[in-house]
Amino acid sequence: MWELENNNILPALWLSYHYLPSHLKRCFAYCSIFPKEYEINKEDLIKLWMAEDLLPHKNNKRIEEVGEEYVNNLLSRSLFQQPISLDDSSNFTMHELMNDLATFITSEFCLRLDDRFNANKLPSKIRHASHVKACAYDLEKHNALLRSLHLRTFLSSQHFGNIQLQNLVVANWLPTLTCLRALSLSGYSITELPASIGKLKLLRYLDLSNTKIKELPTAICTLYNLHTLLLKECEDLKLLPTDIGKLINLRHLDITFTGIEEMPSEIGNLKDLQTLTDFVLSKDSGSTIKSLGGLQQLHGSLRIAGLKNVVDVEDVLAANLKYKKYLTELRLLWGYDDDADIDCNPQKDTEILSGLRPHGKIKALQITYYRGERFPEWVADLSFYNIEKIQLYGCKKCHQLLPFGQLPFLKQLEIMGFDELVRVGDEFYYSDCSVTGEPFKCLELLSFRYLPEWQEWSFIRGHVRGTFPQLKELVLVDCPKLTGRISLPSTMESVHISGCDKLEYFRNV
Repeated sequence: MWELENNNILPALWLSYHYLPSHLKRCFAYCSIFPKEYEINKEDLIKLWMAEDLLPHKNNKRIEEVGEEYVNNLLSRSLFQQPISLDDSSNFTMHELMNDLATFITSEFCLRLDDRFNANKLPSKIRHASHVKACAYDLEKHNALLRSLHLRTFLSSQHFGNIQLQNLVVANWLPTLTCLRALSLSGYSITELPASIGKLKLLRYLDLSNTKIKELPTAICTLYNLHTLLLKECEDLKLLPTDIGKLINLRHLDITFTGIEEMPSEIGNLKDLQTLTDFVLSKDSGSTIKSLGGLQQLHGSLRIAGLKNVVDVEDVLAANLKYKKYLTELRLLWGYDDDADIDCNPQKDTEILSGLRPHGKIKALQITYYRGERFPEWVADLSFYNIEKIQLYGCKKCHQLLPFGQLPFLKQLEIMGFDELVRVGDEFYYSDCSVTGEPFKCLELLSFRYLPEWQEWSFIRGHVRGTFPQLKELVLVDCPKLTGRISLPSTMESVHISGCDKLEYFRNV
């Protein structure tokens, strides 16, 4: 206790740590690598714990689920806390005093390369290091780390601007860190990754997000222990390595907001893949969509882009989306606005969308620049019992909507850029065979934007509250031909109507 008092650590805090189970002690202590006030992403932390073998394998649970249990346990014990300003439960912080406690516990094994770090006093047992925010790049400090031949973790912080780090520096110090399990160069202005990355045979977590790299070396495909590869916002990266299918233990691949133009044909070999943010089809690789068929463990969100490049509808059916029961969000993109009508075949696009029916557990669906004249019935099918959000953007040729009102838990519906939609009638609320009762009984947000030909909107009960009992926000933008009279309840929280000069609307008192 005297030692604690000399280090300004409250004994009560120490006791909260002392009585933790040993597995939670290790996971909590590891978090000393993060600076104070750092918003820790839950999924990223779990991946780092996995890289350090801090999570046990359980027969009936994915290792990611074990990690989530640990996070929730630490939150319940107030060792982690969720920021008051954030609604997103995926982020949390450590209180300053908790951060001090974790730093005290791991002072021999963890360090942060901040302005207080003395390169001449590097502890010999250092295993985990981070380059924290508000600290300029210092070559001397990085060289000091080279003396830590048993370093297992090096993380850069994404809370500051791009750091000028020469490619040569990375090429020089990477080969010496052969014990690395987790490496993040996120935010560094490197333009290439050296082939020596292949020497890090124990590497399990690699984050190159927000860098300027233009390609990945072939040697990266020899990192057979790699389970996480993060490439988010690598805008200059156009292709993934041809041999990426050799990374047989890869579980998480994030290529959000990259310049990736197509997927390698071997992507289907990654049978353990849990996260695949995007699947991109080019004009020459439309058939690779069938590679999705073998990726049955995909979780979370999947975006399929370039669907206008699909050649054979049978390839779409081979993707087996309806059997991917762990997906919760599906985004389907045909192309872009400026090429929407090039080589357009509405009937073929309808067949493609029919073949992309997801599993019934999906919670969010987005369809963009679809070129068919109608949507397949599955888009509003009652079997999608859990769906909460539907976004339909730029479907210019579509002239009729489906009975979205029958979806019992739909909370958000956005329709934008339907050039040929003229009427929204009773078919919008129910199908002929659907159950009776209130349509849209859970809908909170309804948005219609940029519908140049829309003229008529029928309400089953003549007013918004009767048809949309839970509606909180209504958006009507640039629907110049829409006529009629809408009664808006005074309890509605937000109403945005513009560019609808022929529409009359008023609020009830």
